[in-house]
Amino acid sequence: VLVNGGTLTLNGSTCDFGDVEMSSGVINGNTATIDLNTGATSGYIWEQSGGTWNHDTSTVVCKVNGKHIRSNNWWNLNIECPTNTESIVWRDNGGNHPVIYNNLTITTGKFKRDGSSLDDDLTVHGLTNIASNGTFGVAADDTGDNTFNGLVTNNGTFCTSSGANNLNGGVRNLGTFTSNDTITIGGTGGILEGDL
Repeated sequence: VLVNGGTLTLNGSTCDFGDVEMSSGVINGNTATIDLNTGATSGYIWEQSGGTWNHDTSTVVCKVNGKHIRSNNWWNLNIECPTNTESIVWRDNGGNHPVIYNNLTITTGKFKRDGSSLDDDLTVHGLTNIASNGTFGVAADDTGDNTFNGLVTNNGTFCTSSGANNLNGGVRNLGTFTSNDTITIGGTGGILEGDL
């Protein structure tokens, strides 16, 4: 899907797209589920270089290996690679700080920073759920700050950053927690479970 001006408004259905390239114009996500299935030859499955992405309460599902996503804002972001050794690579669209305003779900595969954006910050306001075949981050690579304002539930692999690691909603570690970095547990009424 190429958005190069105008407005693309999605409804509440599931939209099967190979990839999304946006240089100008507007995409209104509304309540849609947007499945990204193949990716472009540029290496992206979502590339926002301009325009306005109104995520609303949409869910973007990344389903291919080794592709990049580029935007500063998401509502729900799901990682569903074909296997647990494959990756979705994220980077910002200026400002060095993408934000997931609701939930991050890593079902299968790795969700990691781009090699040129290792110092980018990431904030997740909702829940972070990592399944047994999922991995967040790359040990010893990341230097940007990670802030999780909702509960982090890890059944897979969670790698901290050498930057700040703010777990403001608590953490349930039922998998592998890879860290030799500083972790800050903030907020009130949070959960701390498992080995860290």
